[in-house]
Amino acid sequence: MEKGIISKEEREDVLRLDLIVAGTLLSTKEPVLVAVEISYTIEEPDVQRAVKRAEILKKAVDRKVLSAVVGNRISKNAQKLLTKTECLSILASE
Repeated sequence: MEKGIISKEEREDVLRLDLIVAGTLLSTKEPVLVAVEISYTIEEPDVQRAVKRAEILKKAVDRKVLSAVVGNRISKNAQKLLTKTECLSILASE
C-alpha cells in the first residue's frame, strides 16, 4: 500500500482472507502463496472472494498467487464457477 501498488481498500480486503499459505510448487520449484477462503458450504461468493483477493495479493507481492476455497460441501453454482476459474477447491470430510 505504501508503494502505491494497491489501495487501502484492497489491502483491507486481502487482510480478510481466512488463510494465506506460503509454499513452493513441486513442478517448477517456484515460490507460491495460496489465498484461501474457508466455509462450511462453499458458495459462489466464496469462490469470487478467493479469486478477487488472490488477484490483489498478486499485485502486492513478487510471487505467484493461487486462489483456493476449502469447505465440507460445495453448492452446484460454486462448482460451476470453479470450472470457469483457476481457483482450487478442497473438500474436507467430517
